[in-house]
Amino acid sequence: MMRTTHKWANYRAPLDAAMSFSLHIGRHYRRASERGCSAAMSRAPSIVHLIVAADCGESLRSLPHNEAAWVADTPTNHPVIKSIWASRPREEYCGYATGITSFQVAADKTPEDWALGVLDTIEDHHSEYSQTPPYSVLRVVGTLLSPRLRAELDQRGFFRYEDSSDGFVAYKLAA
Repeated sequence: MMRTTHKWANYRAPLDAAMSFSLHIGRHYRRASERGCSAAMSRAPSIVHLIVAADCGESLRSLPHNEAAWVADTPTNHPVIKSIWASRPREEYCGYATGITSFQVAADKTPEDWALGVLDTIEDHHSEYSQTPPYSVLRVVGTLLSPRLRAELDQRGFFRYEDSSDGFVAYKLAA
C-alpha cells in the first residue's frame, strides 16, 4: 500500500486572494480585538480542513494548530488522532474552534461519500451562526472535486474551486 505525503503548506499561496473577500470587519472587529486578536487576524479567512484520505496517519500531525480539521476515523488515522488529542488540547483561536474532530465512516463508501456525509455538520459547526469569523475556506484532502461535491458546495455558498495535488480547496464569501 502506498502512503501519501500531504503538504499542508502548498495551499496557502491562493489564500492571499481569499483575504479580499473573507469577511466583513464591522461586528467581527470589536469581538476579535476583545479576545486579543489583531485586526489582521480577524480579517484572515477561517480555514477548515476536511480529511477523507483513509491513509493520512502520521501526516495529520502537520495540520496547522490554529485551524479546524475534520478527519475520517479510519484504522490508519485513528491512533494518530488519539495521540494528537492527548498531546494538544482543543483551543479557541480568535473566535473559532481549532483542532481535530474525527467522524465515523463506512468502509463500503467512498471518500467522496464521506465528504458529502459530513458537510452539513461542518456547516453547523463553522458557519456564521457558530463562530466568528465563519469559515470561508474548505481544504479537502483525499477526493477530487466531483460534480456531486461541487453541487453540494455551491448550495452552501462556495463559488471558487482550485485543484490541489491531494484534493481541492473551495472558497466562499463569509457572511
